[in-house]
Amino acid sequence: MSKSARIEFKVTDDSKAIFERAAQLMGVSLTEFGVRAMMSFAKKVTTEQNLIKLSLSQQEIFFAALENPPKANDALKKAYQTYKKTVS
Repeated sequence: MSKSARIEFKVTDDSKAIFERAAQLMGVSLTEFGVRAMMSFAKKVTTEQNLIKLSLSQQEIFFAALENPPKANDALKKAYQTYKKTVS
């Protein structure tokens, strides 16, 4: 995949020195170190944001609904029929 997008930002001299040292220790360029670090953190953030966090009582309610689901009402039945027609 070709790289065409560019990201630039300013950091303190101390931060840059730390980043450069870390990149050197890993045996990669400063750019590669920055890309890896940002990608790792971005994946962590997006994963955490996609998680559904429930309290213990909320978990119990959720699993109770899964184990004993309510009967499908007319709106749900209609939505299912529409879905089947759209997906088929």
